[in-house]
Amino acid sequence: MAWWNQLIGAGGLSYMDVAAMHPYTGSDDSWEEDGMIAQIQQLQGVLGAKPLWFTEVGWWSDGDFNYLEQANIVARARSG
Repeated sequence: MAWWNQLIGAGGLSYMDVAAMHPYTGSDDSWEEDGMIAQIQQLQGVLGAKPLWFTEVGWWSDGDFNYLEQANIVARARSG
């Protein structure tokens, strides 16, 4: 949030049509475990009417791919 606050404080939102982020947790945690949902909501709060796009996402696979779990994660990410 520090970077976003600096951008917004410098008037950067007036030059943006949308805001984009890559919401990786950086660990083998879910978004809930890592607090990512709260961070996204906080960012949406300071963006005002600007849309927030996830332009890249990914999750750990823990070895062999579990396609049903990956589909569940993608569905959850798209519904938020």
